[in-house]
Parts: sequence; C-alpha cells; structure tokens
Amino acid sequence: MSSLPRTVGLLALSFALLSLVACGSGPKDGDASVAEPIAILAHQHGQQSEVSFPAVKHITSAEQFEDLGLAGAEPAVFDTEDMVLVALGQQNTGGHWVRITGLQRVGDSVYVQATVNRPGEDAATTQALTQPYCIITTPKLGDVELRSDITSVVGMDTPAE
Repeated sequence: MSSLPRTVGLLALSFALLSLVACGSGPKDGDASVAEPIAILAHQHGQQSEVSFPAVKHITSAEQFEDLGLAGAEPAVFDTEDMVLVALGQQNTGGHWVRITGLQRVGDSVYVQATVNRPGEDAATTQALTQPYCIITTPKLGDVELRSDITSVVGMDTPAE
C-alpha cells in the first residue's frame, strides 16, 4: 500500500498548522514583563465538530457557539464569559488532538498557546474522519485580536483529563 496519501495528508496538516501561527507569534522577550496570564475557567475537547478547517476563534455569544457544532461541549455563560477555540479541521484518521495550554494578554492581543498532535508514521489509528478541537472558557476578554502560539508534536499520547 502506498504511503503517498498519508504523506500528502501530513504535509497538508503541517501547512495548515503553520498557517495558524501568525508571523512573529508569541510574546517577544521584551514583552514578557507586560504579558498578563488569563484565567482558564473550563477546558473541553473532542473529536467531532462542524469546523472543517483549522481555526483559532474568539466566541462571544451562544449563537457563535452553536454554529461550531462541537459534539459534547457545553457553552459558557456569555454574559460574563467568553470562549476560545482551537480546531484542527477535518482529519482522515484518529490520533490527532489539540490542547490549549495558556492565554497571555499583551496590550490588545491575546496569545493562544496550544499543543497539537498528529499520529506518528507507524501509529495504529482509527480510520475515521475527525475534526479535533479544544475550547476553553475565560472571563470576558473584550475586543481583542487573537494570535496563535502553537507547538506541534508527533506521536504523543492523548493527555489525561
């Protein structure tokens, strides 16, 4: 069996993840003293959603949340809370996952720190379409620009709950 489709898929995933990372993403060394951590109030993740393309999104309403079609996820109380989503888009196999590891405010920007995994080359995976996502609940963020600070790993086990 040819590994060409798998190679093309891995290249597409790598390109998509790299496109999520803004040029010069992540707070600069000189910015470290002004970076303010943002509390993560709730953390949810899953493998099925209506988000078919890689995305980093700021969700501020129940309508926006419902449009995401996140299987098993509960909405925030949008009067006092917001949500931040990192989605990997549609993947051809299991073994992909994403976890948001932190949020940092620098001025009007919020850096979304996350780790994404793709299965190793020889990993046994489910052969099913998935749309992995992680969504967190935060206090209201206001009008901010999200910037992604994403670390990509290969062949790691899914983190414990």
